[in-house]
Amino acid sequence: MTACTDKPGYLPAFQGQNPGFQNDAHGWDNCTAYAAGMAADFDSCGTKHLTGKQIRALSNEPVPDPKSPGLSLRQIDDALNRRGVDLETRYTLSWADFARKIDKGEGAVLQLETGPFLATTFRSTKTPINHAIFVPPGWGAMDPAADGRKRDYPIHKYDGQPYPRDLLKKAAGQLVLVYSSNGVPVRRLGEGSVYASFTRDRRATWSWQHEPGKFVLWSADDHKRTCRPVRTQDTGGTEPHSCTAPRLYKAPDGSSRSLVRMLAGAYAGQFVHARFATEVP
Repeated sequence: MTACTDKPGYLPAFQGQNPGFQNDAHGWDNCTAYAAGMAADFDSCGTKHLTGKQIRALSNEPVPDPKSPGLSLRQIDDALNRRGVDLETRYTLSWADFARKIDKGEGAVLQLETGPFLATTFRSTKTPINHAIFVPPGWGAMDPAADGRKRDYPIHKYDGQPYPRDLLKKAAGQLVLVYSSNGVPVRRLGEGSVYASFTRDRRATWSWQHEPGKFVLWSADDHKRTCRPVRTQDTGGTEPHSCTAPRLYKAPDGSSRSLVRMLAGAYAGQFVHARFATEVP
């Protein structure tokens, strides 16, 4: 599948589901739809902009069913097909396969339960509820409810930082599949399994590996195309991990640096020199 080689590291625009921001009366029921909007943006490399409100209207349930107001993965998949976006929907996929697909460049609408988030800085709901987020390569999860709104409990605001994988794994496994008549969870998916819909691989596949010795970790601004060194890392060698395609940035001394952003491993989300990166056939 063709990657966005002209837009390395492309991420979709964040979409929040808060009705106060989106003029969407059903916003709080549309987390899966808003996550799907970000998936469509990523899958098309920015050429298809669909809001969660529009995706809800395209679905076979334009008005939420009071008994089950959220959309399913199959419903968003069918809705996006109407606009030329074809997701790969997988039920009961192993977590290892989910992680592999994210690391190699696919994005995913991930269904989960928010209970594991509540005691962390990634909290976005008052109570444990079934929810959906968009997970791009790099693991900087885009939670439609993470808008930083003011409440009597802290609400995370999307900032692009990677979510801990173990946290997402636990939340995905807590997804409630069956509720009792009075709303008590009866059956959960189970840790190690995933319900998710995947985009195509929208990035060239690159791998980065460093031999024993020192290398520099960089901070970079993709918009201004500038960078600055953060610290020197001394390592006994690294395992090969996926990264973005190389991109040029202007350093403080006026020189150019070819950097890649790590998508996995201990340095995920950080920038390193591209001389140690190779394109994977």
